[in-house]
Amino acid sequence: MLSVLLALPWALLILAITISTLKHGPFGRIEASSSQTTSVAEANRALAQRNWLTVGVGLVALAVMLTIGTIYAPLDSDRTLALAPLTAAISSIVVIAIRPLSSITESNDSRSADIIQRRLWHFAPAWMIAAAALILAGSIAVFILLGTMADADGMSISRRTARSEKSWDPFPGFFYAVPIIAAIVVLGIVVAIALARITNAPRPTAPPLAEVDSATRFHAIKLALKIGVGAVVYTSGIWLIHAGGGSRHLGEGIPEFMDPDPSLLALGKLLLIAGWVSQLVGIAFAVWAGKDALKDPVVAKQSLLQK
Repeated sequence: MLSVLLALPWALLILAITISTLKHGPFGRIEASSSQTTSVAEANRALAQRNWLTVGVGLVALAVMLTIGTIYAPLDSDRTLALAPLTAAISSIVVIAIRPLSSITESNDSRSADIIQRRLWHFAPAWMIAAAALILAGSIAVFILLGTMADADGMSISRRTARSEKSWDPFPGFFYAVPIIAAIVVLGIVVAIALARITNAPRPTAPPLAEVDSATRFHAIKLALKIGVGAVVYTSGIWLIHAGGGSRHLGEGIPEFMDPDPSLLALGKLLLIAGWVSQLVGIAFAVWAGKDALKDPVVAKQSLLQK
């Protein structure tokens, strides 16, 4: 576990370099009056501060968990380190939940009542929400399944024959899986709270500003989902690699004492491939979230008719 997680700083370095080379244009552009243009610019600045705070809090939480796992918890470092990405994601999304949006000021002559009952899917595609929920639920199911494969101690997996015994640890049994499942559940709750706060925040009704508001909400929803999904997928990848290594190790057997098991060898290869793919996908989601965090939701240009 430690050897895999020690690659995380290098992954973060690659992430930082990648993000710095990406273009960070806005999601969209609109024409608006001079007063509305000023309101949008102020909202974008406030959201940029929120996004930098989101990233900063997440990185601090990650650093704290890595420090605890490597220095202050040597006897239980695997469990502590395994929770680092999820803890960072939870901390970041808490910032979004506390400060979901920046209010967009309307002039007095353009104010009106917004009586439409808002739903989350008014601002983001339903498939995006469903896919994120499915990934979280699927990851929990994977950890439960891996937990049932482990030995009774919940930390290793072994194979026994009449002449020999072979074991592998750490393996994602329930000793490791229970805290991770609990963290995924907490993450899901925090994401749900953040999405509810984004949906129910006050909304302007002037057409240009309402368009900006919708883009701002979509921006915040995507950021929260990408952070959460990325952390879950990356964590799952770490443990799938360990599960695959253990299955392959046992499947190889012991010459003259334990025959190879083709099914365990095949399972090991499958889990290893799934683990490495999951880690790459998790890093990709982190890059994607970082790119979104550096974007303005919408840039408002003053209408030519009103200049």
